[in-house]
Amino acid sequence: MLKNQRDKIDKIDKQIVSLIEDRLQVVKEVAIIKKENGIPVLDSSREENLLTKVKSYTDDADLKKLYEEIFSTIMNHSKEQQNKLIEK
Repeated sequence: MLKNQRDKIDKIDKQIVSLIEDRLQVVKEVAIIKKENGIPVLDSSREENLLTKVKSYTDDADLKKLYEEIFSTIMNHSKEQQNKLIEK
């Protein structure tokens, strides 16, 4: 019984990892567009809008906080990756 639930969690975790990798691939494409057009990496309004949107997906206050933390971390990593690509 516990093994079945853990197997389900493992499957979901694998999907999450795959989706993050997909997102980071798009981030690379965004970096190229930004570099070609002289657009800065940081877009504070985009970040604020994204966090607001993600938190709107739930009514649970604890999950809102969790989603904000997760997506802030993802966006910080994305900005680091964009900066590395743009500096090349």
